[in-house]
Amino acid sequence: MMRLPRIARAVPKGKPKPNPRRDDEHRRWVKLLPCLGCGARPPSDPAHLRFNMADEPLKPGTGLKPPDHQLVPLCRKCHEREDAGKLTFWASCMDKMISDPKGVAARLWRISGDTERGFAAIQHARPGLPTAWIQS
Repeated sequence: MMRLPRIARAVPKGKPKPNPRRDDEHRRWVKLLPCLGCGARPPSDPAHLRFNMADEPLKPGTGLKPPDHQLVPLCRKCHEREDAGKLTFWASCMDKMISDPKGVAARLWRISGDTERGFAAIQHARPGLPTAWIQS
């Protein structure tokens, strides 16, 4: 039996196609902001909001992270608390009068890169609560 020659695989050339759901610059910038949960000073972890994703085309359980326009800054301690129970953590934040996290994430996405306005957005989301000042 005669074997046919193998067809060579096409190797992609150049840079990989950019993912429109990811923005490395925005993630790096969110790390420079104080924690939305407790107001701790930076650096923060950029935390993806994974609840109430009905408005997203991506359904929960697909194994993909939400897009980077749903990032908020959380310190390591708050991020671990959020990972343990997302709805419980955000409900406790809202009990402390911390603003809607999805609204904060949308505002941070619009002003991405402007650290002073980002700090003001975190302060505005935490009315009457202490927020650490960003060191220049």
